[in-house]
Order: sequence, then structure tokens, then C-alpha cells
Amino acid sequence: MVVADLGGLVGLLSGRCSPRVALVAEADRGVPEPMLRAIDVPTLILTGVDDGPVDGLASLLPHARVSRPPGHHLSAPLQPAVRDALVAFLR
Repeated sequence: MVVADLGGLVGLLSGRCSPRVALVAEADRGVPEPMLRAIDVPTLILTGVDDGPVDGLASLLPHARVSRPPGHHLSAPLQPAVRDALVAFLR
């Protein structure tokens, strides 16, 4: 399950999507805190170190794991650390 927008997040929370894994991308933009706190599945926050802080988002997700590969949102996905973080998370 990949949640990349509010619609996907709402689907996850409403039970219309399999809640096995949620990968939240920029979910802290406009999503009410109670909805984020209600995500009760392992969640990977994967963002480049140059993209700014994610501590606020991570503190709202009860089962969050944070990975910060080198770079920003365009260059970080090219780093081997992204693959490694995804593999470790999905194991």
C-alpha cells in the first residue's frame, strides 16, 4: 500500500485499502492531526536530508520510521540508501 496523497490516506483510514504498509509522502500538508495519529500501521517517512525537518510528522505517526538519505526530493531517490531503507522497512 502506497499512500501518496490525501485520497490514499483517507482510503487507508476508511478500510478501503489494505493497511499492511503505508508509505506517506508529504502527508502532513493539510491532513488533520487526528487522522495522522490514527494510522496504526508501520509507516516509513523517506525524505532527503536537504528537504527539511520531518520530526513533526514523525511524532504524529505512532509507528513511524524515518530514513533521511543524502540529497533532496529529486536527488535522494538516486541514492542506494533509499533502496536499503525500503528493503529494510518491507522485511
